Amino acid sequence: MSSASSGSPAERPFTAYVQSIVVSERHPKIVIAGIEAGAVVRSIDGGETWQGHRAGAMRDCHSLATAAGRFFEAGYGGGAMSEDGAVWRRPAGLDRRYGWAVAAVADGETWFLSSSHGVEAHSDHADAAIWRCRGGGPWERLAGGLPQPMNSMPYSLITGPEPGRLDVGFADGTVWESRDGGDTWAPLPFRLPRVERALARLDGRGRSEICLRRVRRLKAARRIWRLHRLPVVAIPTELRVPVAEYDQVPVKKCQKVPIV
Repeated sequence: MSSASSGSPAERPFTAYVQSIVVSERHPKIVIAGIEAGAVVRSIDGGETWQGHRAGAMRDCHSLATAAGRFFEAGYGGGAMSEDGAVWRRPAGLDRRYGWAVAAVADGETWFLSSSHGVEAHSDHADAAIWRCRGGGPWERLAGGLPQPMNSMPYSLITGPEPGRLDVGFADGTVWESRDGGDTWAPLPFRLPRVERALARLDGRGRSEICLRRVRRLKAARRIWRLHRLPVVAIPTELRVPVAEYDQVPVKKCQKVPIV
């Protein structure tokens, strides 16, 4: 990508860049790529060709998830979902529309979102919230023991593998867990230096890895994509949309912290 040669693409002049890639479990040739401050684009041939920004999706994409053939997005505008990645819709009920993390249960009927009011999400007064959407209904704000006010941003959400299990990693390094689909929560007995990008469960032994913040270099981006066994794809030049209107914040280097 054109911005990979110097600094972070989230810094001036705000070049759009790929933030997330997901592949349909049911139709592996369907690939969705989310471009922060750019577009959500779709391929139906495994990345050989791409369709332009999808109707209803958010152009400032922060995270993508997929489950049961459906797709889910968190971005500047809240959360959106699609049955096949072609057309997206946004459930009602959010009072914080700067969406960041998104995750869905295996059947695709329930999904979760973290959001804040704006770029204060990246500060020590995020005033964030975690939300649940079930069966196509409106958003429900989750509490059940979670920190209130939520001044540390929940940057990562991960579901499963057991039914009802949901983990959230906060910017301050704490990780909270729910075993009942988000109704009640408890902190896990450890604390990380920071959680600033994603939390991934790698195997059945509960080993996870925290990837801190966004990726500065294309080399580092490829390392992350290989970790998730996703293809590295080329986004057409015409879809790399420089956007000066979106609020942006400085970013840090990507570090990997294994947890056994």
